[in-house]
This record gives sequence, structure tokens and C-alpha cells, in this order.
Amino acid sequence: MTEKTNENACIKTERHFKNEDVLHIIIHNPQAINALTIPMQIQLVETLEKAKDDKTVRVIVIRGSGERSFCAGGEIASLKALDNYEERNAMYQRGVDIREIIGAMDKPIIAAVSGYCIGAGFEIAMCCDMVYASEDSKFSLPEVNIGLVPGWGGAIRLPRKVSVNKAKEMILLGEKISAEEAHMWGIVNRVFPKEKLFEEVDNIVVRLLKQPPLAIRGVKSIVSHGIVDGNVANAQIIEHRLSMHLMTTEDFMESVDAFKEKRAPVYKGR
Repeated sequence: MTEKTNENACIKTERHFKNEDVLHIIIHNPQAINALTIPMQIQLVETLEKAKDDKTVRVIVIRGSGERSFCAGGEIASLKALDNYEERNAMYQRGVDIREIIGAMDKPIIAAVSGYCIGAGFEIAMCCDMVYASEDSKFSLPEVNIGLVPGWGGAIRLPRKVSVNKAKEMILLGEKISAEEAHMWGIVNRVFPKEKLFEEVDNIVVRLLKQPPLAIRGVKSIVSHGIVDGNVANAQIIEHRLSMHLMTTEDFMESVDAFKEKRAPVYKGR
């Protein structure tokens, strides 16, 4: 978190790969190590909502501008300016909106973390399907250090990813952990050299784009209901429905034909 402000701070987007299948959402506030101002928070919600409904987007990558920071959390100047309940509640609700939109997304979302991943930035990363980090990255939920609690789901999600005692220790002490520690505890999927991070994430994206889209959507729905929401019974209903349906799709038939013909399948999401 930081006191600096930047009138050019914003949420940027870039389209990558052939046919613009991949959307990069970039947290851009380099003067404040990519801290989120209130306008940026509003813009991030709008950007995620638009990406969710965009059928041309198959994979989303969230990253920070530059290599110094993924996101340093909420801008403290913005927090201090919240002087009534309505404004504070709106701040909280933006965090709810962000995690609910990401959770409802039927396409893979990757957090590419380089440098600081702090507070709300860490909470956003934990919502993503996969997290890849540079070896110099640092992760922290430091809200207790300034008399607050993690307000965008951090104290709910972290104990689901690591042991409850470890989560409490990290949050109560406001500790920073390294990328290697985050990987060891299952917060981060893989750690890469700083100069290789975005290249390696691109390689993973290429692999995702080769996978059948309907099956990816199905897996995300099952995992979301069974693990994230904790509704195992509902997840089993979805699992059964999808297991029956996906065996009737063109993509499944194409995968069988491709296997027999010893060629790469061409999926159409049908």
C-alpha cells in the first residue's frame, strides 16, 4: 500500500495471439507499484464483466504493469478518503463483485505475478484459476498492520489454500512470504525466473487454447461449486449433467477421430 497518486492510473487491456483469443488485463499504476485507486477498482469490475460476456475471449491473463509489482493493494489515499458508510460499503462491494465475476467466469483466468502481490492484489490473484509467479515475488495480506482485516475475501480464501494455522499466522502478523514459500504451500502453481515469467505464461496459454472449450467450462463449473462454494451436492449434479452432455458434443467426436487418425484435434467449442 502507498500514499502516492497517479492521474494516469488505469486498467489497461491488450489482445494477444492469433484471432485475439487471449485478453491481458493490466493493472497500471506504476508510480504507486500498481496500487488500486477507486476509479481503477470501478474500471476493473467493468473490464472483468465485459470480458466474461465476450465470446471471442478464451483465456484471460491478469498482470501488473511492468515487472516491479502485480498489485500493491488498495491505495491508502483512497482508503483515507472514505468518510461515510456508503463509500466504505461501496469499496467492500467492489471486492465482492470482482471475486464473484471471476468465480462465474467460464474461461480460464491466470494471474501472472511479478514482484509485489499485496492486500487486494493478493486477494485478486487467489480468485484466479492458476497463479504463476516470478522468483522475486512477495505475497502478503498486511491489513492487520494498519488496523484492518482483509476485506476482499483474503481471510476466507487463504485458509482454503493453506493450513488454517499458517493462514492465521500470515494474516495476524502481516507477513510477506516469498514466491518459493507460496509455491510450497500451494498458493502458486509454478515459479519462473523473472525474465521468463511472461514467456512461460504465454506457453501455458497456448496449451490451454488447444484444449476443448466445453470441457474447460465444465471443469470450472464443477470445481467452483464443489470447492470454492463448498456445495458438493450441487457439484455432483453438475458433474453428472456435464458428463452425459459432453459425450454428445462435436468436440468429443473430434477428439476420438483425431486419436484414431493420429493427428492434433481441432476443437470448435460445440
